[in-house]
Amino acid sequence: METNNQLVIIRKIEKYIEYMLTILIKLPRTEKFSIGTEIKTSMYDMLKNILFATKIEKKKRLEYYNIVDSNIYYQRIVCQYIFEWNWSICKTYFKM
Repeated sequence: METNNQLVIIRKIEKYIEYMLTILIKLPRTEKFSIGTEIKTSMYDMLKNILFATKIEKKKRLEYYNIVDSNIYYQRIVCQYIFEWNWSICKTYFKM
């Protein structure tokens, strides 16, 4: 599971954050600064909790993994909201 002293999940989260930031940049201005900020904060908290969980003893990790899981679920709901609520706006900005 670990490669070169770095968990695979950390690399995947970094790629996920990079991918989401490219999407958030394309959002209309109002969503970029309101909902976009919420998503970015949640993503960075998720990364912080994963990094912290790797440093503590195994018995206490489940709590932080549950926090990360809830952050992922929150981000999914917010992204669904963006695409459902502003579908016509997203078509314009994402060239769908």
